[in-house]
Amino acid sequence: MADPDLTVPPTLNVSGSRHLKIYHDLVIKGIRFDGRDSTEYAIRSYAPKPNSLVVEHCEFFNFLNDDITD
Repeated sequence: MADPDLTVPPTLNVSGSRHLKIYHDLVIKGIRFDGRDSTEYAIRSYAPKPNSLVVEHCEFFNFLNDDITD
């Protein structure tokens, strides 16, 4: 979770095969994800079903397909 007092949220730059790989439940808050027009998605879940992914107050931009996938 990003500090809510930040004037600009932190940016996670992802490209190619570099993305968040999730293997369990996860909560993400207040992060900007930039795909740099070179990656399919920001977050990919490898967790067994059912799993929980909570994304709040995040921004996703410059991705080639869906921002989040499984």
